[in-house]
Amino acid sequence: MKTCQNSSESFTIQSNYHTYIKKMIQKDEQEQRQQCKITKRCQIIDEIKQEQTDVIDKDLLKFKQLFDERNYDEAFLEIEEKIKQNELLKENKKNNDELLMHKSNVLIQLDKYDESLECINQAITLNPKNEKLLYHKGITLVKLDQYQQAFQCFDEAIKINPDNQASLIYLGITLEGIDNYNGAYKCYNEAQKYDQNFQLLNILKASTLIGLRKYDEAIQLCDKAFSNTDLDKFAYTTKGRALLMQLRYEEAIEICDKVLQIDETLAEAYDIKGRILASLLRPEEAIQQCQKAIQLDSKNYVPYSTIAGALIQLRREEEAIEYCDMSLKINPRGDIALGNKGIALFDLNRFEEAVECFDQALSIRQNHPIINLLMGTALFNLGMEEESIQYFDMAIENNPKCFDAYLRKGMSLFNMYRYEEAIETFDQLISLEPDNYQAFYQKGRSLINSGRFVEAIVSLNKALKLNSNVFSIWNSKGRLLLNMNRQEEAILCFKTSFQLNPNDNVAIEQIRETLESLNRIEEAIAFISQAVINNPQSHVAKFQMAKTLLRIGSFEEALIFSQQALSMQPQNQQYLQLYCKVVFMQQLSKGCLEQNEQGN
Repeated sequence: MKTCQNSSESFTIQSNYHTYIKKMIQKDEQEQRQQCKITKRCQIIDEIKQEQTDVIDKDLLKFKQLFDERNYDEAFLEIEEKIKQNELLKENKKNNDELLMHKSNVLIQLDKYDESLECINQAITLNPKNEKLLYHKGITLVKLDQYQQAFQCFDEAIKINPDNQASLIYLGITLEGIDNYNGAYKCYNEAQKYDQNFQLLNILKASTLIGLRKYDEAIQLCDKAFSNTDLDKFAYTTKGRALLMQLRYEEAIEICDKVLQIDETLAEAYDIKGRILASLLRPEEAIQQCQKAIQLDSKNYVPYSTIAGALIQLRREEEAIEYCDMSLKINPRGDIALGNKGIALFDLNRFEEAVECFDQALSIRQNHPIINLLMGTALFNLGMEEESIQYFDMAIENNPKCFDAYLRKGMSLFNMYRYEEAIETFDQLISLEPDNYQAFYQKGRSLINSGRFVEAIVSLNKALKLNSNVFSIWNSKGRLLLNMNRQEEAILCFKTSFQLNPNDNVAIEQIRETLESLNRIEEAIAFISQAVINNPQSHVAKFQMAKTLLRIGSFEEALIFSQQALSMQPQNQQYLQLYCKVVFMQQLSKGCLEQNEQGN
């Protein structure tokens, strides 16, 4: 009889963990707030109206016309030609800095930001105090996510011309890019003193309020921003993001549908809707919406990551990894993509690769409660319990209600034979979540191994009261009762365990051994016979039957069952030893029988 609980049972909550994490990672507030930033929503930024300075030079009228018509490829060729012509002139040359600024502006529209930055830097070298050049350089740096440098450009431009509203707006955008939401809000408020961009500024202010977790205020501002203009769609999507952050999913979906009635080509609406559906565990619909978002805007990394999460829910891990890689190709610092990739690798039992992904994610966002939990769990499954505990502790520190972290920390301590610490950890979890049957179950196992059997019975009974359909709890209680010499109660526990899980080999063995110890051989044979009938492929049941038949001297029948068990598991040394013993006893029995016959 076993006197302690082994560590293999620690994997029984693995399936519950996946559902919990997959849903939770879609609700990661930090990452969602990052995605709500105005800097991630280029279509809104492009709506900023600037003070127009018409090109007076008649030689540039064609360029201006092409640019205004958004024929940027032709506009680029036109401005390139003008720059070449200007270089050949000996007299009446135009200012190269102005031509380079026009070229840089076209390159921005063509999404060639590095080339645009190089071009505008050349212009600033020629005219370092030009407000317009500094402004355009700042825009380019925003596009490149280089917010600190962009801030310096806009700040300098405002010093030159304090009445440039567009520079003030972009100054707010750069502050939002570096998580200074209060500073951004002040900039937008200051910018509203001017006549232009009033509706847009309400939307921008709502975006910063989302960053400040003031979701109700953000929604109120969005409602004020509706004015039957093209900007309404952006007010709706900003409101949708605020509702998403409040987990008001149905309302957010309604908002997205309204947006798509206004503009069915707005990728952002499909992106938000896809994320909501993934959070609601409606993966097929989520994938459909995100694929539409990608068709409209293939440069947004978020929908790829959302699709990956949905594919994990559908147990399509290999495809999920592909989508994570697509997301990471666009944004190598996407912690949700790295987290989802880690989960997919975890599901495929590729734990070492999963640890690498989680480690990368934590290098991007330190002390992330979800990723810490994932990392700890992966290390736990690699048998690295000591290392896993520090990640569970960090998960708890960042989110004291991360119940799964307490549970897994306790299981790690159990596997390290630190039972008293494990019990203390499970007690902490029980105080936070009194209806967590796993906490009572794992505490019971720890109490058994500490020799505190009476307390263990109480804990296991509480676990069964909360959930009586878990066979492993009945199994543990049965083994505990055997240790307390309460065989009849133990048999009932093992039978319940076997009913819940006909493949519970421990229950089959313990019932046979207990009944035999009570000399109830016929009852043991009847039970194992039923187990064989229920599951003809159970080599364990056949092995146990052979042992019982050998004990009562039914060597012919014992030989049949031992042969069957060995044929199913030819490498099993126990099965081979039993088979040899049965053959020996059968031959010995025959020899004795022959001697008796000759003697008679």
